Amino acid sequence: SDVYKRQYQRRVRGSYRQSMSAALGLYRRILRLHRWKLPVDMRQLGDNYVKEEFRLHKTANPEQVSEFMVQWQGYAEQLEGQTSDFGREMSDAEVGLLSSDQHEQLGKLRGQSGQDS
Repeated sequence: SDVYKRQYQRRVRGSYRQSMSAALGLYRRILRLHRWKLPVDMRQLGDNYVKEEFRLHKTANPEQVSEFMVQWQGYAEQLEGQTSDFGREMSDAEVGLLSSDQHEQLGKLRGQSGQDS
């Protein structure tokens, strides 16, 4: 019984380390992309947002972490594919698909950047 328990704990710790390593790599990748792709004022806003989001998700459950990673990987890929223009306006259809939490976050970001909500 103790042997199985120790084996399980080792697997869990290994899986946790892997996911933390992947999250840290993605975090670094995004901050690096911000340095290369965003204007200085937007970089500061973006860096602060990324740091806060990753900090808040340190204690998230595995399902939340999985979705979190997918969304941030998509963001990183979008930045990588970007040419000289940074960002783009969301279409009305895209805005309509946002959850209430995402609408709230979008409002906060627009407020921080000086845009109207």
